[in-house]
Amino acid sequence: KRARKGVLWKLSEADTTLLRHNPWLAQIPLLTPGMCEPDADPTLSAVTGHIAKAWTSDFCWSSSFEHSFLAALMHEGYLPTAHGPVDGPLQHILLPKLHQERCIVSFEDLHVRRSVRKRASAFDISTDSNFNRVVAKCLAQHGENWLHPPIVDGFKRLFHCGGVGQVRMHSVEVYKGEELVAGELGYSVGKSYCSLSGFTCADSAGSVQCIALGLLLHLRGFEFWDLGMGMEYKHQMGAKDVPRLQFLARLDKARSQPVCDLSLPRTNAAKIIKPQFGPGQHVRVADTSPSKPGHTGAIVESKGAAFHVRLDSSDQKVCLLPNLIEDLWKPESSFENELRDLTASLQKSGKLNKKRRKKKAGGGEGNEESEEGTALGPQRAPKDVAHFKV
Repeated sequence: KRARKGVLWKLSEADTTLLRHNPWLAQIPLLTPGMCEPDADPTLSAVTGHIAKAWTSDFCWSSSFEHSFLAALMHEGYLPTAHGPVDGPLQHILLPKLHQERCIVSFEDLHVRRSVRKRASAFDISTDSNFNRVVAKCLAQHGENWLHPPIVDGFKRLFHCGGVGQVRMHSVEVYKGEELVAGELGYSVGKSYCSLSGFTCADSAGSVQCIALGLLLHLRGFEFWDLGMGMEYKHQMGAKDVPRLQFLARLDKARSQPVCDLSLPRTNAAKIIKPQFGPGQHVRVADTSPSKPGHTGAIVESKGAAFHVRLDSSDQKVCLLPNLIEDLWKPESSFENELRDLTASLQKSGKLNKKRRKKKAGGGEGNEESEEGTALGPQRAPKDVAHFKV
């Protein structure tokens, strides 16, 4: 009892009252904004390290919904949720969740179904252009659930202030025509991105939104995609459950790097989802050193976000970032100019031969066609040559 009184003496009045009215809160760790102060003892980082190793459950609790505190929790690896109503001076409390297993996507494992690629052109996608409306759509589809008013207000403040430190709040919007048919809320920490909640109200819109977002994250340089709790549809996309300490180690690496830009004006989803390169295409793969020209080779296959390239040196390389691949088929290349001249020459030659045969045969249509086919081969030959890209 003396120890309990000593602990309560250090707490805020609101926290003390909440504990007295909700005894079950004494069974889970308490996190406070004071732990984020420069001279805090213990710090939020130190408490998180202890929780990650010793705490066998997922949830902690707090009475604060300040946007800066939410950002600090995201930075440490917690996924903020809200709970209520509770007894006491506040209707809701914050339940930061540090999953024992976190479901994450490594982009080389991302699975893109053909059906999604086929339907992508029917939708447009954008980011950070309609945050409040996405929030409203999530609440309309799922109810408050864990998105209670205090945490929604905190998310909105974090979004509209442009972020805190390495943390940014985001929204994703998917349109069919002028109708908002899918979207989600999420946040980024350095080079990691975490999905919080989403909605869909049209066939295939949710699938297109997930895959387009995953590939966009990959294109913008994010290291992994955090999906929170593992679920079957997430595993079907290629996500895997990783232990808590492994997740925190990956997050620590990602958050120490510059913030990735996720801004995207309204764009047709097919531009993101459909592969930029196809099998047989001759490319140059950039070297890690800017001073080196890289290696040339041919695309063998594309799988999700990864391109398998067979280099001219006979080695095979998996290239994850398409912006490291340069297409050697240049629209203004000298080879194409030569090919255009050759095609024109063949066409001109064909017309001259046609006139000569017509004059010689007396204008016979049947002979003209057969002789033309014999002299020039298939009429699509120039087209075949124009499509030969190596």
